[in-house]
Amino acid sequence: ITGSAGAPVRVNTPDEDGISFDFYYGQLEFSMWHAASLVEIADRFYHLLALAHSYFSARGHRITGMGTNPVAGEGEIPYTEDNFYRIISGFMKQHTSYRSERYIFSNMFSNQTHIDVAGPRFFQTFNLMLRLNFVGGLLFSNSLPNPATLPPGRAYPEGVLCARDYNWKYSELPATGCFDGVFHTVEELTGFVAQMEMFLEQDSGSGAVVPIKRISINRFFEDSRKAASNFSLFRMFANVALNHYHSLEIRSDCVQPVSETFAPNAFHLGIVYNLEEAQAHTARFFADNDI
Repeated sequence: ITGSAGAPVRVNTPDEDGISFDFYYGQLEFSMWHAASLVEIADRFYHLLALAHSYFSARGHRITGMGTNPVAGEGEIPYTEDNFYRIISGFMKQHTSYRSERYIFSNMFSNQTHIDVAGPRFFQTFNLMLRLNFVGGLLFSNSLPNPATLPPGRAYPEGVLCARDYNWKYSELPATGCFDGVFHTVEELTGFVAQMEMFLEQDSGSGAVVPIKRISINRFFEDSRKAASNFSLFRMFANVALNHYHSLEIRSDCVQPVSETFAPNAFHLGIVYNLEEAQAHTARFFADNDI
């Protein structure tokens, strides 16, 4: 995939791993394809990281491996100008209070864990991950805030050690944060999701994906002219999310240095493999602390 001036945005390996620039040429994302072993994924990742480091350092660039860009907000921002950039920047310029593409996504880095969960254990796993989301923040999240990347009038509370949740909150994109609830059935979950908001639709004339003002899924499809295929454009940016890879995704971890990349992945995987024991410990903790 290429972006502005024909410059590369994404390349894929024969293993189906991807290396891409995300929104601008200052954020390098490694999207690792699945495996039965986290160690196998880590081996592939560190091999790709070494290749990327060698390539960019020879050209005067540095991969910092930091969850915060210390120079974001200064000077020109080199946007990728691919479809992802076009859609997200369009929403921010047209449908937010700050009306600018400059903020938020130039300082949004994280470690995201995708876990395949067997259907019968899905709700048990999903509910526990929602309940335990604060633990990832305590153990792994240490992306210091950069106030220059916030829209005017927004500020980080004093003493914040991880900025990511506030970045998402101030982005004004829908379906962010952490859901406060427990889900037992598909009907409960779909009813909850149907109240969440979309911000994209497919233009009925050109077929292009375009940003729109935030609107709940229920209200969007009250218009019978809206094609059902628009639902595929719904995006969940929540801390714990359901995604288009049909996996459970934990999106809120920001861990550095890069040598610790797989710490949160291993933690979440361990929770899933020890689900009943983790549930028991969690229930006891909540009871002991009157939560």
